[in-house]
Amino acid sequence: MMDDLERGSQLKGYIQRETKEKGMHSNDAYTYYFCRDFLQRLYEMNGDTFVLKGSMSQFVNLNTLVRPITDIDMVTADSMQQANDIILALTSEKDKVQYSLQNKFVTTNATINYGLICKFDNIQHKISLDLRKQKVSTREKKEMPVYFSKDQPFDSNVVSVEEHLANKIYMSVLNLQLNQKLGKEFNRLKDFYDITKILSLTDINEELVSDLLALRIKTDGFLQDYELDGNLFSKNFANENRELWNMTGQKLGFDESVTFEEAIDSTRDIISRTRR
Repeated sequence: MMDDLERGSQLKGYIQRETKEKGMHSNDAYTYYFCRDFLQRLYEMNGDTFVLKGSMSQFVNLNTLVRPITDIDMVTADSMQQANDIILALTSEKDKVQYSLQNKFVTTNATINYGLICKFDNIQHKISLDLRKQKVSTREKKEMPVYFSKDQPFDSNVVSVEEHLANKIYMSVLNLQLNQKLGKEFNRLKDFYDITKILSLTDINEELVSDLLALRIKTDGFLQDYELDGNLFSKNFANENRELWNMTGQKLGFDESVTFEEAIDSTRDIISRTRR
């Protein structure tokens, strides 16, 4: 990924400079560095098989990081066995960064989670990757943005920003309903934050978002049973969840300029404009 970095001490110095420049925690910077390197090599090996979702697709679509990368979230419309073989083949490649499989398991929603140990000279770091079989409604080839000073751009496949936003709204609506109807603890405040940042940083085709959201809800066994035109937020939602917002923001590196009230209002407004 970076030809002028040969030793662990050089990578450590580079990460220290970038964290100071970007105001990131060093652990988040290492995660970003190794996730990016892994994806670059994966796309160079067989990129057509994979489509990025989650925080990486958000990074590509917004052309900036609004919070640190925590993992890689990908889908494939091809054979899961084929996709798995490509990922495992990359762990056997010999390069400056060596990837080895620490663990692999299948979650309850048929997602394969890979725990990968990344080794560069005397530096080791763990990243995780989620892979599931899914056909996406949109698929766009976009260049991976430059964020750190030595980043090299490369082509990646991502869902559109409208599909990414529709997924965020869907998760918000689903969890708000689960909270109100079944008393399930609400734990998706990161989606409120992401929605607020997406709407502030890029232009959105809201009609397309509405179509994609309607399609997602149509296939949902829980949401399709409920009327969605009422108030999804309880009267005391802000006060009841403020402590969780603060904890989540500290853990995930929220921009402090985004207030909880602003995030609630942005999410409420986009839900009202896009649901049917």
